[in-house]
Parts: sequence; structure tokens; C-alpha cells
Amino acid sequence: VFYHENQPLMDGTQKLAYTLYDALSHRTLGKGSVSCISPKATLKWAGFSSEHCLYAMDSDGMISTLVSPETGSTWEWMPMLDTQPLLKSQEDAFWPISVAGPHISYVPLKGGVTYPNAARRPVASKTRLRMPFANGPIQQTNVLEEFTVRSSVALQQKRVMYEYLVEE
Repeated sequence: VFYHENQPLMDGTQKLAYTLYDALSHRTLGKGSVSCISPKATLKWAGFSSEHCLYAMDSDGMISTLVSPETGSTWEWMPMLDTQPLLKSQEDAFWPISVAGPHISYVPLKGGVTYPNAARRPVASKTRLRMPFANGPIQQTNVLEEFTVRSSVALQQKRVMYEYLVEE
């Protein structure tokens, strides 16, 4: 559940929070601030991946996932894809559909369109999640670093899900 945690800041930045519930056991799994929203941006999309991870996208096109704590600390948001480099012009937009494994399915929107036209059955595309790291001089190292961090996060998420299911 996403909700307004506080009044927006003077520059219009939203102060949102989330509470993550298990609807079957009526248990709260986590809660906190939605810190993944860029300054002056709004929450545009949220959804769960096929691995039960919560994802969110802000109006600046940054897609982040809620990462579970390793040692009882608070849950944190981690950027997983900056959609701006995928757009061909300033008027284009990105409409996420789903996240499955290392891929995100989306509808590319062109020419200032903000929502896909469901009556025309939009054509979906797919791309790999690429964490927005600073580029170093060696491209191979950048790819390996991103793969290592993304794999570590995925493994931790699976571990948390397994531990949660064993508790039940």
C-alpha cells in the first residue's frame, strides 16, 4: 500500500510511504519511506515481479526495487533501470507491464502519449534490467560489476522469501 507520509515539499516533491502486507496471514512484512522517487517527480507505476519483489517507477523514468534487509535492518530501494536512455526523443515515454527475472516488459509510447491505447492492443517490448552504475574505463568490468550486484540482490530476495515461507 502506498500513501502520503507527509505534505509535499516546497518544490513539489512527494513524501510517500509504503506498507508491505501479506494478505493471507494479515501480517506486515515491511514499511518505510518511498525514497526511490526523484526530487520533483511523482510515482508513475508500481508492481510485483515474478519473484515477488516490489518495483516502482517515478515520472523521471527511474525503476527501483525494494530490497530486503540482510540483518534485520530496514528495507531499502535500489535503482534497477534508468529508462531515459531507452527513449528516442524527449516526447517519448515508457509504460512498464511486468518484471520477470532480469527482464522488464513495457510499451514504448511515442509523441507525448502518456498511456497505451488498450483498444488498439499495444505492442510490448522487452529489455534487460541494467542498474545505473557510473561507467569506468573498462566496459567488461562495468558489466561484471552490474551482474554481480544484481545477482546478489536476487539471491538475497530469494533467501528472504524462502525464510518467510518456512516460517509459515
